[in-house]
Amino acid sequence: MKYMFLAGAPGSRWSSVAKFLYSSPQINTSDSDKSYTKPNETAPMHTGTYWDPGMEHGENFDVLDILSNSYLEQEFDTPFKTNNGIKLIKSHQFSKYLEFIKNNWQYCPILIAYRPDEVCYNWWQEAGGWNIEYPSYNWYKGKMEQEIKEQNLAIRTFIDNNNCKLVKDTVELAEVLDIEIPEYKNFEEADTQLYVYFPFLVEYFGKSWKGNLSKYKYSGLALLDKIDNSSAVLDVGCGDNFFKAYFPNLIGIDPSNNKADLKVSIEEFNSDKKFDALLCLGSLNFGGAEHVFAQCKKAVNLTKSGGTIYWRCNPGLHDHPHQGQEYIDFFEWSFDLHKEWAKQLGCELAVCEWDTDNRIYAEWKVL
Repeated sequence: MKYMFLAGAPGSRWSSVAKFLYSSPQINTSDSDKSYTKPNETAPMHTGTYWDPGMEHGENFDVLDILSNSYLEQEFDTPFKTNNGIKLIKSHQFSKYLEFIKNNWQYCPILIAYRPDEVCYNWWQEAGGWNIEYPSYNWYKGKMEQEIKEQNLAIRTFIDNNNCKLVKDTVELAEVLDIEIPEYKNFEEADTQLYVYFPFLVEYFGKSWKGNLSKYKYSGLALLDKIDNSSAVLDVGCGDNFFKAYFPNLIGIDPSNNKADLKVSIEEFNSDKKFDALLCLGSLNFGGAEHVFAQCKKAVNLTKSGGTIYWRCNPGLHDHPHQGQEYIDFFEWSFDLHKEWAKQLGCELAVCEWDTDNRIYAEWKVL
């Protein structure tokens, strides 16, 4: 995963969650060496970068949902000195935009710290209030109590409407996030409720879904005869990485499956070289049109001129034989959409036919 988001109102003790996450070797800690220590104590309370109006970054995060993903990711990435590890992005304002984050970063978990309104306000004052030196809370002057109420209300609404797991300590947190156990911390004893929203797509395709390539007329084993054995191949959403045994120059990426060469989504994958063939077999099929189009654009950019993208697409059917598929937002692919998007992205639609199980099989030739 590229990012991990952390939300919580001022006074929710969310910074202690961040501090203990930073002790995990999978977390990128290159974002900042700044910290704030509570008066009369030695252990820093606030470490790393904070994104919020008036803070180092995230000046416009109070209107997060009108900002583009590219602008936001530039804001997320700016303070990090390296790209090694998961980037922990923390903002109080995330509390009001949890659905937006969930929908736009489908493979990234969200951590949410919660304490009641009055408890939050009192703790924030005890921690230093307006005298807190880092990060700056000047933007909140005159509206701190109201902001805490709004953020906590949004948090409770999101938790009620999503499958969020309440974790009691860093051991449970590490297990849910599939990272190495960081320094021990019991959140319950610290009077903090810590919830984790773990992306449903990652959970579903990592645990419930089972592939069956052999049943597809065009987008299964038939591809072994279509793609030259020496081709450089990128298998996007490779699952169990079946094609790896047949193409020595294949890289399989998948955000959910440990058998992938790289456990990343197409958004997170970067390569200095381009590929002769891309396999997108049921993988770019989730979320809204803007999101899927951006993935398609990335796929085209990763393919050589003259190369081919091989597609299997679901036209919006909830017909997986696995529990949980009813909660997935399947994108409604169509023949017309393949024709339109291939042209927009500088490709020739060479093939577009119905495959097994009412799936659409297509081939885009990159011009």
